[in-house]
Amino acid sequence: MVPIRANNKSSGVVGIGIDLHAFAKNTYTRLPGITSMIIDRNTAIQIYNGADRVDFPSVPSYQDQPRPSNVVVGSQRNRQWILQAIESLGSASQKVEIGFLQIDGKRYLAGMSTLPELSWYHLTLLDTSMLLPQLDFIRMVLVVVTSTLLLLAIMALSLHRLVLEPSARLADVVSRIHRGDYTSRPVRESSEEARELALKVRDMAAAIENTQHWLETEIEKRTHQLSDAREMLEISLQHERNGREIQANLMALMSHEMRSPVAVIGNTAQMLRVLAQSEHPDMLPRIEKIMRSVRQLSALMGTFLSEKWLDMDKHGPNLKPGNLNQVCAEIARKPSEHSSHAVRFEPWIGDTSLHADWKLIEIAITNLLDNARKYSVSNDEILLRVLPGGNDMLCLEVCNHGARIPPELQARIFEKYARGQHDGDVHGSGLGLYLVSWIAKFHGGYTEVSSSEGENNAFRLYLPRHDPLSLPAPSQ
Repeated sequence: MVPIRANNKSSGVVGIGIDLHAFAKNTYTRLPGITSMIIDRNTAIQIYNGADRVDFPSVPSYQDQPRPSNVVVGSQRNRQWILQAIESLGSASQKVEIGFLQIDGKRYLAGMSTLPELSWYHLTLLDTSMLLPQLDFIRMVLVVVTSTLLLLAIMALSLHRLVLEPSARLADVVSRIHRGDYTSRPVRESSEEARELALKVRDMAAAIENTQHWLETEIEKRTHQLSDAREMLEISLQHERNGREIQANLMALMSHEMRSPVAVIGNTAQMLRVLAQSEHPDMLPRIEKIMRSVRQLSALMGTFLSEKWLDMDKHGPNLKPGNLNQVCAEIARKPSEHSSHAVRFEPWIGDTSLHADWKLIEIAITNLLDNARKYSVSNDEILLRVLPGGNDMLCLEVCNHGARIPPELQARIFEKYARGQHDGDVHGSGLGLYLVSWIAKFHGGYTEVSSSEGENNAFRLYLPRHDPLSLPAPSQ
Protein backbone atom coordinates (compact mmCIF):
# COMPACT_ATOMS: atom_id res chain seq x y z
CA MET A 1 0.00 0.00 0.00
CA VAL A 2 1.24 3.49 -1.00
CA PRO A 3 -0.24 6.69 0.48
CA ILE A 4 -1.24 9.38 -2.02
CA ARG A 5 -0.57 13.05 -1.20
CA ALA A 6 -2.23 16.06 -2.78
CA ASN A 7 -1.33 19.56 -1.65
CA ASN A 8 0.24 18.24 1.57
CA LYS A 9 -2.92 16.29 2.41
CA SER A 10 -3.33 12.54 2.63
CA SER A 11 -6.05 11.66 0.20
CA GLY A 12 -5.91 7.86 0.00
CA VAL A 13 -4.04 4.66 -0.26
CA VAL A 14 -3.31 2.99 -3.57
CA GLY A 15 -4.51 -0.55 -3.76
CA ILE A 16 -7.26 -0.80 -1.09
CA GLY A 17 -9.88 1.73 -2.16
CA ILE A 18 -10.20 3.38 1.30
CA ASP A 19 -10.89 7.12 1.57
CA LEU A 20 -7.99 7.97 3.88
CA HIS A 21 -9.25 11.47 4.55
CA ALA A 22 -12.62 10.23 5.75
CA PHE A 23 -10.97 7.45 7.75
CA ALA A 24 -8.63 9.89 9.50
CA LYS A 25 -11.51 12.26 10.21
CA ASN A 26 -13.49 9.51 11.89
CA THR A 27 -10.59 8.13 13.92
CA TYR A 28 -8.71 11.27 14.85
CA THR A 29 -9.77 12.99 18.08
CA ARG A 30 -9.51 16.79 18.19
CA LEU A 31 -9.58 17.67 21.91
CA PRO A 32 -7.18 19.88 23.90
CA GLY A 33 -4.34 17.88 25.42
CA ILE A 34 -5.16 14.71 23.43
CA THR A 35 -3.00 13.58 20.52
CA SER A 36 -4.15 10.63 18.31
CA MET A 37 -2.28 8.87 15.52
CA ILE A 38 -2.24 5.61 13.58
CA ILE A 39 1.09 3.72 13.49
CA ASP A 40 2.22 0.48 11.98
CA ARG A 41 4.23 -2.33 13.53
CA ASN A 42 7.46 -0.38 12.86
CA THR A 43 6.13 2.66 14.77
CA ALA A 44 5.85 4.60 11.52
CA ILE A 45 3.03 7.16 11.63
CA GLN A 46 0.37 6.40 9.00
CA ILE A 47 -2.36 8.86 9.96
CA TYR A 48 -1.79 12.06 11.96
CA ASN A 49 -3.20 15.58 12.13
CA GLY A 50 -0.31 16.95 10.17
CA ALA A 51 1.06 15.62 6.89
CA ASP A 52 4.60 16.51 7.81
CA ARG A 53 4.48 13.95 10.59
CA VAL A 54 3.34 11.06 8.38
CA ASP A 55 5.92 8.53 7.23
CA PHE A 56 5.49 8.05 3.45
CA PRO A 57 7.43 4.98 2.50
CA SER A 58 7.01 5.76 -1.25
CA VAL A 59 8.79 9.08 -0.92
CA PRO A 60 12.58 8.86 -0.47
CA SER A 61 13.94 10.48 2.67
CA TYR A 62 17.24 12.07 3.16
CA GLN A 63 19.59 10.32 5.54
CA ASP A 64 20.10 13.39 7.70
CA GLN A 65 16.35 13.93 8.23
CA PRO A 66 14.81 12.25 11.32
CA ARG A 67 11.74 10.09 10.92
CA PRO A 68 8.49 11.91 11.75
CA SER A 69 7.49 9.21 14.23
CA ASN A 70 10.70 9.79 16.17
CA VAL A 71 9.94 13.49 16.37
CA VAL A 72 6.43 12.81 17.75
CA VAL A 73 7.22 9.84 20.02
CA GLY A 74 10.42 11.29 21.41
CA SER A 75 13.10 9.22 23.10
CA GLN A 76 14.19 5.70 22.37
CA ARG A 77 12.70 4.63 25.74
CA ASN A 78 9.23 5.70 24.58
CA ARG A 79 9.70 3.89 21.25
CA GLN A 80 10.76 0.77 23.18
CA TRP A 81 7.52 0.89 25.18
CA ILE A 82 5.50 1.20 21.95
CA LEU A 83 7.21 -1.87 20.50
CA GLN A 84 6.52 -3.84 23.69
CA ALA A 85 2.86 -2.73 23.55
CA ILE A 86 2.63 -3.90 19.90
CA GLU A 87 3.97 -7.30 20.94
CA SER A 88 1.47 -7.51 23.79
CA LEU A 89 -1.45 -6.52 21.58
CA GLY A 90 -0.48 -9.32 19.23
CA SER A 91 -1.67 -11.85 21.80
CA ALA A 92 -5.32 -12.77 21.99
CA SER A 93 -5.75 -11.77 25.66
CA GLN A 94 -4.63 -8.12 25.39
CA LYS A 95 -6.85 -5.49 23.67
CA VAL A 96 -5.50 -2.25 25.17
CA GLU A 97 -2.08 -1.25 26.52
CA ILE A 98 -1.68 1.73 28.89
CA GLY A 99 1.49 3.43 30.15
CA PHE A 100 3.21 6.76 30.79
CA LEU A 101 5.57 8.45 28.29
CA GLN A 102 7.87 11.47 28.73
CA ILE A 103 7.81 13.67 25.55
CA ASP A 104 9.42 17.11 25.36
CA GLY A 105 9.55 17.39 29.13
CA LYS A 106 5.84 16.59 29.56
CA ARG A 107 4.25 13.50 31.04
CA TYR A 108 1.68 11.77 28.82
CA LEU A 109 -0.72 8.94 29.53
CA ALA A 110 -0.42 6.64 26.51
CA GLY A 111 -3.05 4.18 25.31
CA MET A 112 -2.75 1.74 22.40
CA SER A 113 -5.32 -0.46 20.67
CA THR A 114 -5.09 -2.55 17.48
CA LEU A 115 -6.81 -2.06 14.12
CA PRO A 116 -6.89 -5.62 12.82
CA GLU A 117 -8.30 -4.70 9.35
CA LEU A 118 -5.10 -2.78 8.51
CA SER A 119 -2.68 -4.32 10.97
CA TRP A 120 -2.17 -0.81 12.32
CA TYR A 121 -2.36 0.51 15.87
CA HIS A 122 -4.21 3.44 17.35
CA LEU A 123 -1.94 5.45 19.73
CA THR A 124 -3.51 8.12 21.95
CA LEU A 125 -1.41 10.50 24.10
CA LEU A 126 -3.12 12.37 26.95
CA ASP A 127 -1.29 15.39 28.40
CA THR A 128 -1.65 14.94 32.19
CA SER A 129 -1.17 18.64 32.79
CA MET A 130 -4.36 19.27 30.79
CA LEU A 131 -6.49 16.98 32.92
CA LEU A 132 -6.79 19.65 35.61
CA PRO A 133 -5.53 23.12 34.73
CA GLN A 134 -3.62 24.92 37.49
CA LEU A 135 -6.21 27.68 37.81
CA ASP A 136 -9.01 25.17 38.08
CA PHE A 137 -6.97 23.18 40.59
CA ILE A 138 -6.42 26.28 42.73
CA ARG A 139 -10.12 27.09 42.57
CA MET A 140 -11.01 23.58 43.54
CA VAL A 141 -8.56 23.64 46.46
CA LEU A 142 -9.99 26.93 47.66
CA VAL A 143 -13.51 25.56 47.43
CA VAL A 144 -12.53 22.41 49.35
CA VAL A 145 -10.66 24.37 52.05
CA THR A 146 -13.50 26.86 52.42
CA SER A 147 -16.08 24.08 52.61
CA THR A 148 -13.97 22.23 55.17
CA LEU A 149 -13.52 25.31 57.35
CA LEU A 150 -17.22 26.07 57.14
CA LEU A 151 -18.09 22.49 58.02
CA LEU A 152 -15.68 22.56 60.97
CA ALA A 153 -17.18 25.83 62.18
CA ILE A 154 -20.68 24.36 61.97
CA MET A 155 -19.51 21.23 63.81
CA ALA A 156 -17.79 23.34 66.49
CA LEU A 157 -20.90 25.42 67.06
CA SER A 158 -23.06 22.32 67.16
CA LEU A 159 -20.64 20.56 69.51
CA HIS A 160 -20.55 23.58 71.79
CA ARG A 161 -24.32 23.94 71.83
CA LEU A 162 -25.25 20.27 72.01
CA VAL A 163 -22.40 18.82 74.11
CA LEU A 164 -19.97 21.26 75.69
CA GLU A 165 -22.45 23.78 77.03
CA PRO A 166 -24.79 21.16 78.60
CA SER A 167 -21.76 19.31 79.96
CA ALA A 168 -20.44 22.52 81.51
CA ARG A 169 -23.82 23.17 83.14
CA LEU A 170 -23.98 19.61 84.43
CA ALA A 171 -20.40 19.86 85.72
CA ASP A 172 -21.34 23.06 87.56
CA VAL A 173 -24.36 21.32 89.08
CA VAL A 174 -22.23 18.34 90.16
CA SER A 175 -19.69 20.73 91.70
CA ARG A 176 -22.46 22.49 93.63
CA ILE A 177 -23.82 19.14 94.81
CA HIS A 178 -20.31 18.18 95.93
CA ARG A 179 -20.22 21.38 98.03
CA GLY A 180 -23.61 20.53 99.56
CA ASP A 181 -25.77 22.88 97.46
CA TYR A 182 -28.73 20.85 96.21
CA THR A 183 -30.82 23.80 94.95
CA SER A 184 -29.17 24.30 91.53
CA ARG A 185 -30.57 22.40 88.57
CA PRO A 186 -29.82 22.37 84.80
CA VAL A 187 -32.01 25.04 83.19
CA ARG A 188 -32.11 23.97 79.54
CA GLU A 189 -31.50 20.72 77.72
CA SER A 190 -30.41 20.98 74.12
CA SER A 191 -30.85 17.34 73.09
CA GLU A 192 -32.61 14.19 74.12
CA GLU A 193 -29.38 12.75 75.55
CA ALA A 194 -28.64 15.92 77.50
CA ARG A 195 -32.23 15.95 78.79
CA GLU A 196 -31.90 12.35 79.95
CA LEU A 197 -28.57 13.12 81.61
CA ALA A 198 -30.07 16.18 83.33
CA LEU A 199 -32.89 14.04 84.72
CA LYS A 200 -30.35 11.55 86.04
CA VAL A 201 -28.43 14.37 87.70
CA ARG A 202 -31.61 15.65 89.32
CA ASP A 203 -32.41 12.19 90.64
CA MET A 204 -28.84 11.78 91.88
CA ALA A 205 -28.96 15.15 93.66
CA ALA A 206 -32.24 14.25 95.34
CA ALA A 207 -30.88 10.84 96.41
CA ILE A 208 -27.67 12.41 97.76
CA GLU A 209 -29.66 15.02 99.67
CA ASN A 210 -31.89 12.36 101.23
CA THR A 211 -28.87 10.22 102.06
CA GLN A 212 -27.10 13.17 103.67
CA HIS A 213 -30.14 13.97 105.80
CA TRP A 214 -30.37 10.32 106.85
CA LEU A 215 -26.66 10.22 107.67
CA GLU A 216 -26.90 13.41 109.70
CA THR A 217 -29.84 11.96 111.63
CA GLU A 218 -28.01 8.67 112.22
CA ILE A 219 -24.80 10.43 113.26
CA GLU A 220 -26.71 12.59 115.70
CA LYS A 221 -28.48 9.54 117.11
CA ARG A 222 -25.23 7.58 117.40
CA THR A 223 -23.53 10.57 118.99
CA HIS A 224 -26.22 10.70 121.66
CA GLN A 225 -25.88 6.95 122.20
CA LEU A 226 -22.09 7.22 122.51
CA SER A 227 -22.47 10.14 124.88
CA ASP A 228 -24.88 8.14 127.02
CA ALA A 229 -22.57 5.09 126.89
CA ARG A 230 -19.63 7.28 127.89
CA GLU A 231 -21.55 8.67 130.84
CA MET A 232 -22.52 5.15 131.88
CA LEU A 233 -18.92 4.00 131.51
CA GLU A 234 -17.68 6.90 133.59
CA ILE A 235 -20.27 6.04 136.24
CA SER A 236 -19.17 2.39 136.16
CA LEU A 237 -15.52 3.38 136.43
CA GLN A 238 -16.32 5.65 139.33
CA HIS A 239 -18.18 2.78 141.02
CA GLU A 240 -15.16 0.55 140.37
CA ARG A 241 -12.85 3.14 141.90
CA ASN A 242 -15.15 3.53 144.86
CA GLY A 243 -15.35 -0.24 145.27
CA ARG A 244 -11.55 -0.57 145.14
CA GLU A 245 -11.20 2.22 147.64
CA ILE A 246 -13.73 0.55 149.95
CA GLN A 247 -11.95 -2.77 149.47
CA ALA A 248 -8.59 -1.19 150.26
CA ASN A 249 -10.01 0.45 153.37
CA LEU A 250 -11.62 -2.82 154.44
CA MET A 251 -8.38 -4.73 153.92
CA ALA A 252 -6.46 -2.10 155.84
CA LEU A 253 -8.99 -2.35 158.65
CA MET A 254 -8.73 -6.15 158.64
CA SER A 255 -4.95 -5.88 158.74
CA HIS A 256 -5.12 -3.58 161.74
CA GLU A 257 -7.77 -5.57 163.59
CA MET A 258 -6.26 -9.01 162.92
CA ARG A 259 -2.74 -8.21 164.02
CA SER A 260 -3.69 -8.02 167.70
CA PRO A 261 -5.52 -11.40 167.88
CA VAL A 262 -2.72 -13.09 165.93
CA ALA A 263 -0.15 -11.57 168.30
CA VAL A 264 -2.20 -12.80 171.28
CA ILE A 265 -2.36 -16.32 169.83
CA GLY A 266 1.38 -16.28 169.20
CA ASN A 267 2.22 -15.12 172.73
CA THR A 268 -0.17 -17.66 174.24
CA ALA A 269 1.43 -20.46 172.20
CA GLN A 270 4.88 -19.43 173.41
CA MET A 271 3.68 -19.52 177.06
CA LEU A 272 2.06 -22.90 176.52
CA ARG A 273 5.28 -24.23 175.03
CA VAL A 274 7.20 -23.15 178.17
CA LEU A 275 4.67 -24.88 180.44
CA ALA A 276 4.49 -27.97 178.23
CA GLN A 277 8.23 -28.52 178.36
CA SER A 278 8.03 -29.41 182.06
CA GLU A 279 4.50 -30.63 182.60
CA HIS A 280 3.11 -31.93 179.27
CA PRO A 281 5.95 -32.74 176.82
CA ASP A 282 3.49 -34.63 174.60
CA MET A 283 1.78 -31.35 173.77
CA LEU A 284 4.92 -29.75 172.29
CA PRO A 285 4.34 -30.93 168.64
CA ARG A 286 0.87 -29.42 168.62
CA ILE A 287 2.07 -26.17 170.13
CA GLU A 288 4.90 -25.96 167.55
CA LYS A 289 2.32 -26.47 164.79
CA ILE A 290 0.25 -23.61 166.21
CA MET A 291 3.29 -21.35 166.34
CA ARG A 292 4.30 -22.17 162.74
CA SER A 293 0.77 -21.37 161.58
CA VAL A 294 0.86 -18.08 163.52
CA ARG A 295 4.18 -17.13 161.93
CA GLN A 296 2.86 -18.03 158.44
CA LEU A 297 -0.30 -16.01 159.05
CA SER A 298 1.72 -13.03 160.25
CA ALA A 299 3.94 -13.21 157.16
CA LEU A 300 0.93 -13.34 154.85
CA MET A 301 -0.68 -10.41 156.62
CA GLY A 302 2.51 -8.42 156.38
CA THR A 303 2.79 -9.14 152.70
CA PHE A 304 -0.74 -9.00 151.32
CA LEU A 305 -2.44 -6.60 153.69
CA SER A 306 0.22 -3.95 153.33
CA GLU A 307 -0.38 -0.65 151.52
CA LYS A 308 1.96 -1.70 148.68
CA TRP A 309 -0.07 -4.86 148.03
CA LEU A 310 -3.36 -2.96 148.09
CA ASP A 311 -1.98 -0.59 145.42
CA MET A 312 -0.53 -3.38 143.24
CA ASP A 313 -3.15 -2.74 140.53
CA LYS A 314 -1.50 0.65 140.03
CA HIS A 315 2.17 -0.34 140.25
CA GLY A 316 2.15 -3.90 138.83
CA PRO A 317 4.06 -6.90 140.21
CA ASN A 318 7.36 -6.56 142.03
CA LEU A 319 9.50 -8.26 139.39
CA LYS A 320 12.93 -9.53 140.35
CA PRO A 321 15.31 -11.96 138.64
CA GLY A 322 15.37 -15.47 140.07
CA ASN A 323 15.68 -19.17 139.31
CA LEU A 324 12.53 -21.27 139.07
CA ASN A 325 14.38 -24.55 139.77
CA GLN A 326 15.73 -23.16 143.02
CA VAL A 327 12.36 -21.82 144.23
CA CYS A 328 10.57 -25.11 143.42
CA ALA A 329 13.26 -27.13 145.21
CA GLU A 330 12.90 -25.05 148.38
CA ILE A 331 9.11 -25.39 148.39
CA ALA A 332 9.27 -29.15 147.72
CA ARG A 333 11.55 -29.63 150.77
CA LYS A 334 9.10 -27.93 153.16
CA PRO A 335 6.91 -30.46 155.03
CA SER A 336 3.15 -30.10 154.80
CA GLU A 337 1.19 -29.37 157.97
CA HIS A 338 -1.98 -31.03 156.70
CA SER A 339 -0.85 -33.95 154.51
CA SER A 340 1.62 -36.82 154.50
CA HIS A 341 2.10 -36.81 150.69
CA ALA A 342 5.73 -36.42 149.73
CA VAL A 343 6.75 -34.10 146.89
CA ARG A 344 9.27 -35.26 144.29
CA PHE A 345 10.88 -32.43 142.34
CA GLU A 346 12.36 -32.89 138.85
CA PRO A 347 14.31 -29.81 137.74
CA TRP A 348 14.94 -28.91 134.14
CA ILE A 349 18.57 -29.05 133.11
CA GLY A 350 18.24 -25.92 130.97
CA ASP A 351 18.17 -22.25 131.93
CA THR A 352 15.25 -21.59 134.31
CA SER A 353 15.97 -17.96 135.17
CA LEU A 354 13.17 -15.43 134.76
CA HIS A 355 11.76 -12.18 136.17
CA ALA A 356 8.82 -12.62 138.51
CA ASP A 357 7.21 -11.55 141.75
CA TRP A 358 8.58 -14.50 143.69
CA LYS A 359 6.22 -14.17 146.65
CA LEU A 360 3.29 -14.57 144.27
CA ILE A 361 5.04 -17.47 142.50
CA GLU A 362 5.53 -19.23 145.86
CA ILE A 363 1.80 -18.83 146.61
CA ALA A 364 0.89 -20.24 143.19
CA ILE A 365 3.19 -23.27 143.62
CA THR A 366 1.94 -23.88 147.17
CA ASN A 367 -1.69 -23.74 146.03
CA LEU A 368 -1.00 -26.22 143.23
CA LEU A 369 0.69 -28.63 145.65
CA ASP A 370 -2.10 -28.25 148.24
CA ASN A 371 -4.72 -28.93 145.56
CA ALA A 372 -2.82 -32.05 144.43
CA ARG A 373 -2.59 -33.32 148.03
CA LYS A 374 -6.30 -32.75 148.65
CA TYR A 375 -7.49 -34.72 145.65
CA SER A 376 -4.97 -37.59 145.60
CA VAL A 377 -6.68 -40.96 146.14
CA SER A 378 -3.72 -42.57 147.87
CA ASN A 379 -0.48 -41.68 149.63
CA ASP A 380 1.41 -41.54 146.32
CA GLU A 381 3.98 -38.82 146.03
CA ILE A 382 3.23 -35.57 144.21
CA LEU A 383 5.38 -34.80 141.17
CA LEU A 384 6.64 -31.22 140.75
CA ARG A 385 8.78 -30.46 137.71
CA VAL A 386 9.93 -27.61 135.48
CA LEU A 387 9.65 -28.00 131.70
CA PRO A 388 10.25 -25.81 128.65
CA GLY A 389 6.96 -24.21 127.66
CA GLY A 390 7.74 -23.05 124.13
CA ASN A 391 7.54 -19.48 122.84
CA ASP A 392 10.27 -18.43 125.29
CA MET A 393 8.25 -19.62 128.33
CA LEU A 394 8.80 -21.99 131.25
CA CYS A 395 6.22 -24.52 132.37
CA LEU A 396 5.74 -25.54 136.01
CA GLU A 397 3.79 -28.83 136.20
CA VAL A 398 2.21 -30.52 139.24
CA CYS A 399 0.94 -34.10 138.78
CA ASN A 400 -1.03 -36.32 141.18
CA HIS A 401 -2.78 -39.65 140.98
CA GLY A 402 -6.44 -38.81 141.50
CA ALA A 403 -9.91 -39.20 140.08
CA ARG A 404 -10.42 -38.12 136.50
CA ILE A 405 -11.58 -34.52 136.15
CA PRO A 406 -14.70 -34.29 133.94
CA PRO A 407 -14.28 -32.22 130.73
CA GLU A 408 -16.99 -29.76 131.78
CA LEU A 409 -15.12 -29.10 135.05
CA GLN A 410 -11.75 -28.76 133.26
CA ALA A 411 -13.15 -25.83 131.26
CA ARG A 412 -13.92 -23.81 134.42
CA ILE A 413 -11.61 -25.27 137.04
CA PHE A 414 -9.54 -22.05 137.27
CA GLU A 415 -12.64 -19.91 137.87
CA LYS A 416 -13.79 -18.64 141.25
CA TYR A 417 -15.40 -21.19 143.57
CA ALA A 418 -14.91 -24.11 141.18
CA ARG A 419 -14.64 -27.35 143.20
CA GLY A 420 -13.83 -30.98 142.44
CA GLN A 421 -16.03 -34.03 142.83
CA HIS A 422 -15.32 -34.51 146.56
CA ASP A 423 -16.78 -31.23 147.77
CA GLY A 424 -18.20 -32.79 150.90
CA ASP A 425 -14.96 -34.60 151.84
CA VAL A 426 -12.35 -31.95 151.02
CA HIS A 427 -12.14 -28.66 152.85
CA GLY A 428 -11.59 -25.60 150.69
CA SER A 429 -13.02 -22.29 149.45
CA GLY A 430 -12.65 -22.81 145.68
CA LEU A 431 -10.19 -19.90 145.37
CA GLY A 432 -6.83 -21.70 145.31
CA LEU A 433 -6.69 -22.49 141.58
CA TYR A 434 -8.29 -19.14 140.77
CA LEU A 435 -5.39 -17.41 142.53
CA VAL A 436 -2.96 -19.54 140.50
CA SER A 437 -4.62 -18.41 137.26
CA TRP A 438 -4.68 -14.79 138.44
CA ILE A 439 -0.96 -14.87 139.29
CA ALA A 440 -0.17 -16.42 135.87
CA LYS A 441 -2.09 -13.69 134.02
CA PHE A 442 -0.48 -11.08 136.27
CA HIS A 443 2.92 -12.19 134.91
CA GLY A 444 1.75 -12.46 131.28
CA GLY A 445 1.33 -16.27 131.38
CA TYR A 446 -1.54 -18.72 131.55
CA THR A 447 -2.68 -22.01 133.12
CA GLU A 448 -4.07 -25.29 131.80
CA VAL A 449 -5.15 -28.71 133.06
CA SER A 450 -5.20 -32.17 131.51
CA SER A 451 -6.87 -35.29 132.85
CA SER A 452 -7.75 -38.64 131.30
CA GLU A 453 -8.76 -42.07 132.51
CA GLY A 454 -5.80 -44.11 133.82
CA GLU A 455 -3.36 -41.17 133.79
CA ASN A 456 -2.29 -38.54 136.30
CA ASN A 457 -4.00 -35.19 136.61
CA ALA A 458 -1.61 -32.46 135.48
CA PHE A 459 -1.88 -28.75 136.32
CA ARG A 460 0.48 -26.45 134.41
CA LEU A 461 1.55 -22.88 135.06
CA TYR A 462 3.24 -21.08 132.11
CA LEU A 463 5.45 -18.07 132.81
CA PRO A 464 7.33 -15.88 130.27
CA ARG A 465 11.11 -16.02 130.61
CA HIS A 466 11.73 -12.46 129.39
CA ASP A 467 11.15 -9.38 131.49
CA PRO A 468 7.40 -8.76 130.93
CA LEU A 469 6.00 -5.27 130.54
CA SER A 470 4.50 -3.72 133.65
CA LEU A 471 0.77 -4.17 133.13
CA PRO A 472 -2.09 -3.34 135.48
CA ALA A 473 -3.07 -6.17 137.72
CA PRO A 474 -6.04 -8.32 136.73
CA SER A 475 -9.30 -7.65 138.52
CA GLN A 476 -9.06 -8.94 142.08
